[in-house]
Amino acid sequence: MEVDSFTDAVFEAEGMGDMRHTDLRRQVRAVVDQHMRRWAKTDEQPAGEQAR
Repeated sequence: MEVDSFTDAVFEAEGMGDMRHTDLRRQVRAVVDQHMRRWAKTDEQPAGEQAR
């Protein structure tokens, strides 16, 4: 799932999908992006290896 789509889904789920919360959305998007980048690194590792 793409970062912006996931962020939008979070705001929709919280009833805040009207885009009035631009500063908060920017902050949440940064956190989502950070986590998704970590997940991508984990997916690239061979089975049995631990993430650092």
